[in-house]
Amino acid sequence: MITKCLICGGDFYSNALVNGKCVICAKEYPNENSLNEVLAKKAPNKELITNLTEARVKTLIYEILEQANITRKKCEKCGKLFFPKSPAAKFCSKCREAETKETK
Repeated sequence: MITKCLICGGDFYSNALVNGKCVICAKEYPNENSLNEVLAKKAPNKELITNLTEARVKTLIYEILEQANITRKKCEKCGKLFFPKSPAAKFCSKCREAETKETK
């Protein structure tokens, strides 16, 4: 029978688990019984774990992409920032779709 490790979530045969934990997790985390307990003890700042909202994650992703020279442009119609699909793109996808509907 295959069961999951309480800490890492890996699939293991039940005879390979020690108190519900795989051998590696049992050796590294002998006193913890869940991933939340491991994170609570390892994390210097508990707020960092709980405050990862969608807006914060987007901000982090945008910062990483800008460090990799993947920058956003400002849409000439609505003024919102967007990732251009080509270097000549001037409008975001919403404005581009609206413009093509107007011309039809």
